[in-house]
Amino acid sequence: MSPTLRELESKCQKPQWREVGSLLARRFARPLALYVTWLIVRLPMSANVVTAATLVAGLIAAALLGVGSTTSFVAGAIVLQLWYVLDHVDGQVARFRRSESVTGVYFDFMMHHIVHPAVAFAIGFGIAAQTGELSWTLAGAAFAIGLATLSLSNDCRYKAFFAESKRGEWRRAEGAGPNAGKACEQSRRRFAVRLMQKSCEIPNIVIAVTLVAMSMLWNAAAGGLVIQIYLAIMAMIAPLLGLARLARQVWQKSIDVEFREFFDTSGTTEPRSQQFDEPPTKQAA
Repeated sequence: MSPTLRELESKCQKPQWREVGSLLARRFARPLALYVTWLIVRLPMSANVVTAATLVAGLIAAALLGVGSTTSFVAGAIVLQLWYVLDHVDGQVARFRRSESVTGVYFDFMMHHIVHPAVAFAIGFGIAAQTGELSWTLAGAAFAIGLATLSLSNDCRYKAFFAESKRGEWRRAEGAGPNAGKACEQSRRRFAVRLMQKSCEIPNIVIAVTLVAMSMLWNAAAGGLVIQIYLAIMAMIAPLLGLARLARQVWQKSIDVEFREFFDTSGTTEPRSQQFDEPPTKQAA
């Protein structure tokens, strides 16, 4: 018997899925993804196959955004919305089939690392193709590098944790109590910095691209100007934030502090996995 939508919601959605995450994810992507999951669980498709389809959709969206015409940009924005919904389907399918795996997490994260900078670069390439000005391609590259730096700063942190743990260094350094590093967290929550960080998150980039596409449908020239202004701003913000985060983490050695807090003080090798920003057993959003 096929599961109902209510049964899928209780089985496939993450705990507190209506409260945790971006507004676009909570109010749009996760509820809509459930309908797609309702169809996919009837087919012999694994969560990894869904992730592969999501990767293809993201690359198609980037290609359309990079063509350099109003029609293709609008089409790319639509496909990008589809990509964002599919990005939530693979996790729901994995939870339904009880097939969550580290491989699934790895594939999902790799898909993000490919699609996010591809979309950012495609925006600049599309403007360059339309205007004939190479500088927009460089702006797109700067935007892409900034997004890659921000995302890799998180992933490389956990890679560093893993490399350090293999050496067997499990003792908490003297004075590095549970509250160590809070000052660093509080400084990052300043409104202006937080606002810039939010602008570099993919849900807000999806929203921005969608709004620009809508403005292009209303007035192609105005929409073209809006996307140029948006890219010019993001080409400065994203690399600045990425390099600033990297410099702060290295200068303050905050990764060492977090590593010591992450593991127990007893010298055992039992990690406190609940402290991860993204749970290690997560298949996808």
